[in-house]
Amino acid sequence: MNELILSAIKDLLDRQPPDANVTGALIAVLAADSPEVAVVTRTGFRQPFARESRVLLYSFTKTIMAAALLRFVAAGLIGLHDTLDRFLPQYPLAAQVTLRDVLAHISGLPDYGGLAEYHAAVRSSSPSWSAEEFLAHTGGDRLLFEPATSWAYSNIGYMWLRDVLMRIGGGDMETVLRREIFDPIGVASASVPLTKADLASFAFGPSRYLADGGLPVVVAEHYDPGWIAHGVVGCAAIDAARTLRGIMETLLPAALLEQMMKPIARFVSAGPGRPWRLPGYGLGLSIDLDDTLGPIYGHTGGGPGCSPAVFHFPRRDTPLTIAVITDGEDVGLAETLLLAAAGQWPKR
Repeated sequence: MNELILSAIKDLLDRQPPDANVTGALIAVLAADSPEVAVVTRTGFRQPFARESRVLLYSFTKTIMAAALLRFVAAGLIGLHDTLDRFLPQYPLAAQVTLRDVLAHISGLPDYGGLAEYHAAVRSSSPSWSAEEFLAHTGGDRLLFEPATSWAYSNIGYMWLRDVLMRIGGGDMETVLRREIFDPIGVASASVPLTKADLASFAFGPSRYLADGGLPVVVAEHYDPGWIAHGVVGCAAIDAARTLRGIMETLLPAALLEQMMKPIARFVSAGPGRPWRLPGYGLGLSIDLDDTLGPIYGHTGGGPGCSPAVFHFPRRDTPLTIAVITDGEDVGLAETLLLAAAGQWPKR
């Protein structure tokens, strides 16, 4: 990989405070040439990943789910403006929200990210809540706002979409995603872990989040992936990049890809420590509308033991897709490393 890129990444990592919860990053790049993968480590630390390490993609899973559902739209099995009650009759609110609403986080469905009881339960190493418990804890019997009148990130909405995906696809989440997304683009390393035991084949850094002020803990021994209510995909970093490249270039009809890439919510708050300049959100797709390197499209994820950022840069002379995964729990740093890598990529 280009030495300027590696040097820029290492410099940013070495600038982190001595007690920062990160020791290195896994970088995978797809351009016109062969795929390239590298591991960059902070000075004085051991290498946290192997080039072939499989990692959890956390909320980049939403982009993959969205693409699979859009393939169902292309096949005429569901419409973007269809309400979800046909697939989720057990939820009265499903008659009020459309597939498009939920994909774009404009449904008004709630979230659990800000709930202290959610984080306490995760840190307790307890089994995850059921779908009914997620809804009960978040007030899922009422909408935060009238659909399509505001924007609010909702993992609960994507929990519903997981059920829609499986009902239309006629199988479990991994089976459906493999058929609709991974097999058509030749991605072999992807899976959907369901239990703590399934996490043994993934790489993580020690988690300070799960330790809650104590010594960092081993993620696979303490974390139930069911706490990600919509499910989570894990794979090799280069396959994360391949997946996004496939979504952006081959898997979807042009008209549906255009709708996926259109920012329904413009200039949504990126949050403190995030590098985005003009952030927006499409259909399961985070967008930065700034023209310095973009617009760019993809998704960041955050969870115990790693932070993935996977984005596509289509406006460059050579389209570029980059996946950066750190072994820490700072999503802003993963995004900053990704933009640094893109900025150093040689133009052709």
